[in-house]
Amino acid sequence: MDKTGLEHSGQMIKLRISADANVESPKIAYRKVDWNKLSDAMGKIGGTGEEIWAEMRRIVDKLPKAGVARGKCTWWTEKLERMAKDVKCLRRRGEKDMWKVARAVFRNSVIQARYDWMKEKLSKAKDPDIYKMIVTLEARRTVPPLITEDGTKLSSHKAMADCFGSQLNPVPEEKWTRQDVDLDVDDAELGYALRTSPGNTAGGIDGMSYPLLRFFWEKHKSSMMGMVKSLVRTDTEDWHKSSCVLIKKGDKDRYDVAKSWRIIHLLPCMAKVTERVILAKLAKTVTLEESQFGSRKRRSTGDAMKVILDFMEYHKGKKCGMITMDVEGGFDKVNIDILSDILTARGCPRDVNLWIRRWAGRRSVRFRFNRRVSRQYWTNQGVPQGSPLSPYLFGIYVSDVFRPRISTRMAVASITMSYDDDGTVLAATSSLESTKDELVKGYNECSMVARNRGMGFSPAKVDWMGIGIGEWGDLTVNGNVKKMVKEIRVLGYRLDCEGKMGKHVEYWAERGVDVRRRIAAIGRRYGSEGGIGSWECLRLIKGAYLPTIYYGLEFIRHDEKLMKKVQVHVNDTIRSLIRAPFGLANSIMLAETGIPLAAITGRYMERRGYGRHINLGIMAHLPWYGCFGNRWKDDRINASIEVSDKVL
Repeated sequence: MDKTGLEHSGQMIKLRISADANVESPKIAYRKVDWNKLSDAMGKIGGTGEEIWAEMRRIVDKLPKAGVARGKCTWWTEKLERMAKDVKCLRRRGEKDMWKVARAVFRNSVIQARYDWMKEKLSKAKDPDIYKMIVTLEARRTVPPLITEDGTKLSSHKAMADCFGSQLNPVPEEKWTRQDVDLDVDDAELGYALRTSPGNTAGGIDGMSYPLLRFFWEKHKSSMMGMVKSLVRTDTEDWHKSSCVLIKKGDKDRYDVAKSWRIIHLLPCMAKVTERVILAKLAKTVTLEESQFGSRKRRSTGDAMKVILDFMEYHKGKKCGMITMDVEGGFDKVNIDILSDILTARGCPRDVNLWIRRWAGRRSVRFRFNRRVSRQYWTNQGVPQGSPLSPYLFGIYVSDVFRPRISTRMAVASITMSYDDDGTVLAATSSLESTKDELVKGYNECSMVARNRGMGFSPAKVDWMGIGIGEWGDLTVNGNVKKMVKEIRVLGYRLDCEGKMGKHVEYWAERGVDVRRRIAAIGRRYGSEGGIGSWECLRLIKGAYLPTIYYGLEFIRHDEKLMKKVQVHVNDTIRSLIRAPFGLANSIMLAETGIPLAAITGRYMERRGYGRHINLGIMAHLPWYGCFGNRWKDDRINASIEVSDKVL
């Protein structure tokens, strides 16, 4: 564990210390609650839906907090408190030189205090507990100062929040008015929505969670049912408020640009449960196109990629090509008036349509980043990204943009498909030029409909590629000359100009190396005293590394050369992190793929005593290690995964 690894944590601590009254509020810790008293308090709630909701919020606000306020954390001392006051005093006096020196000393003291506290806490932790502590001790993401299009640097929290808020097309504040909608909800719909809601998502401004709502439903079903029925009809202002967090978009060269961050709305959990009810009602009457993937069960990126590979395989003797595009703005560009007209044209019930129109409008948001919360912004455009209803509504909104457009003319085949806001046009003809013409035709049709929706495709994200041998040349799209790429990215998968996935394996292998280095760094940082054991390493490998390296494995399982590359990578990772025998890596690969692979041997076998703990048979007798074997897809191979005495 070294101080250089705490640089990000130091920046987070600095932001926490210098925060003003708009600091992020701590979360609720329901594990500290007396559930019997909570049930009694909820049982006394009565009145209208608005009154029940207000009383629930008051009860939740009184629950004990999980976090600690600024200045009351374990490592904070009176000396640091005096230093903080002195730094602020020097700044108020205008003594700039003295203030800079005092601030530097104060920041170093804060980092050192945090470092010593972490070191002492981790040195006392045992193997089963240290894995849980890693999550809480890791630093949170920090948004760097932003650079605008004209080159202006924005460093203050207010200016950065205004930059993010401009993407939502904010409007002046509107006075809240009630709009009643005659829509009914029954017990079965609400119960199903509660059961299918995930339990690990962040709550909204109300501080409630799905487990708390399920507890309320189980103990006081009639009260909760009455509240939901009333609020579905009359609405409440709380369900239109959200706290927005920022998540980095993948594959970006720089993150000092606002568009490199995805805005995620943290909505009240009770509001999201109601949205799931409306989603079920909407899905019964309005369906998406067959070539649209996402927003629904059993319509994942893997299913979309399977269609692409089947199309290429079926037209193997022809000249195949594809062009990919991305809707600029996505969820934030949805026009509510046009969305309402599309729902009406597609047969959506009037009451559901009116409810969606009311739900999408008059929203207020606050941005939460760098441990501070911005002012409030109001918007009447777009659907919140983070709602279970938004992906399906967006799919309906762009259904005409990405409608299948299947063509099976003589010697010509083409299809348009999409996954949320990512579109792909495939074409196969007998010549290179006719294939390029079909690609341009499909793109132009999609672009024309998108412009009528007030949307467009980002020119920088339009790529095309011809598959097969030949001089494909360039492609002119909307007056822009686009050169053919040698490797195209489709929904997280990568294809080369021969239609193979070798580049895909190389890309995710590099990502796997990054994950492996991070796991190793965690071991070095927290392993100097106390350390993480073999079981914690296995959990990190299974939870972070294997899903990365195995992405798209189902499409290369019949390619022995590529499968061997993946197997060598897994072998090397497990050997380097936990000094495990190669036989274990081969068995894990067998469990994931279900097919036997040739064992790969190595010269550098490490003799480690804890290697026998990796034996799945021994783990069954060590409950504190957890159950590792029965979590794999094929339980029948558990008995065959053994570590021989010769290896140890």
